[in-house]
Amino acid sequence: MKKKRIIIICLIVLCVAAIAAALIHYFSYPERTKRALIDLGESQKFSQSEVEAAAQCVYNHFADSSDLYLKRLWYDEEESNRAVTSYMTTGSGAENGVNEANVIVLFTDYHTGMNYITGPNMDYEKFGWILVRDSETGEWRIVGSGVV
Repeated sequence: MKKKRIIIICLIVLCVAAIAAALIHYFSYPERTKRALIDLGESQKFSQSEVEAAAQCVYNHFADSSDLYLKRLWYDEEESNRAVTSYMTTGSGAENGVNEANVIVLFTDYHTGMNYITGPNMDYEKFGWILVRDSETGEWRIVGSGVV
């Protein structure tokens, strides 16, 4: 009888631990990023695959972080074009000799964790990510970010 009780208690403890581990995993920042809303919209400037490749670059930035999670990622061509113009005229785009045809800005809403350097436990909305590539067939890379 005593052995049965010990076995039952051990099973209950194991079940509680398994449930706790599953919940911790589900609510971890990389897992939350996987559930982000993504809306890449339409583009006259870029093909769908070009926009998707740029979005994947931004998404990977969050997926690789244990202290950020992505809530929403989107492309709005009108807003992006305004931000690109700003980057090319007042930002470092023109200084670096970047071709405007190889610049895109995507937008995110995201949350920082307790150890993030810019501010712990904060929400950022409509945060822009400036991406450039060396040519039309080049890979996108993040060169800047901020509230646009």
